[in-house]
Order: sequence, then structure tokens, then C-alpha cells
Amino acid sequence: MKKRKIALLVLMCLFMVSISSVAYAAPEMEMIFSSKSSSVFITAESKISVSSGQIICHAINNLTDYYDTSITMELQRGVGATDWETLKTWSGSDYAARFELYGTYDFAPGLYRIKATHTANGDSIVSYTKQTYFK
Repeated sequence: MKKRKIALLVLMCLFMVSISSVAYAAPEMEMIFSSKSSSVFITAESKISVSSGQIICHAINNLTDYYDTSITMELQRGVGATDWETLKTWSGSDYAARFELYGTYDFAPGLYRIKATHTANGDSIVSYTKQTYFK
């Protein structure tokens, strides 16, 4: 009985750590935020990962139909306890039902996130990746 209680406590602690608002990732591990949707967007997503000494930034628009669509994607680094500094911005547009934008930035350890503004047919959604610490 005592072993079951300890096992349950360990599982609960692991679950609490896994749902933390800050994710810690080793290089090559991808962190994906949960996507958002609207009447125009099936999903608006942003992703961040590290590969071969580069931070890989990726944002995707999945739309309900073909529209003029655009993405403005910002790589941000945590500064202090609550502030974010934009390191680089990428923008792109197309007439499409699916549009993707990629960007890379030289890797340095730190706390990062992607902020992406997705626009289509007059509708806008802002997405963020989880705050991810790359070491």
C-alpha cells in the first residue's frame, strides 16, 4: 500500500512538471504550441526547434479556402522576468489555402518563443510557442 502511494505521488509530480508553462528542450527537440482556429483559419500554428546550430522558426496557416494570407513571425528571447526582446522578424504572403513561413537564427543558449501574426481574409490570429529554454 505504501509503495502505491509513493508511486502515485511520483506520477503526480511528473505530471505537474510536464504541464509547466516553461518547457526545457535539449537541441534537436521540437516544441509546438497548441494551434488556434477561427471561421477562416482551420489552424494557425507556430513551432520552434534547434538543429545544426540554428534555431528553426516555423509558422503555418491552414485555411478553410483560398485567401490572400500572410504571416509575420518574430523570434523573441526572454529578458528579465517578464520581458521579451525581438531578435529577428520574417514576413511573407501568398494566395493559398495553406501557407508556411520558415526562418533560422544562430543558436545561443537561452529562453525563446515565436510570436506569429497570421492574417487571412481580414481575420487575424496571434500565436505563440511555449516558452522554451534551449541549452
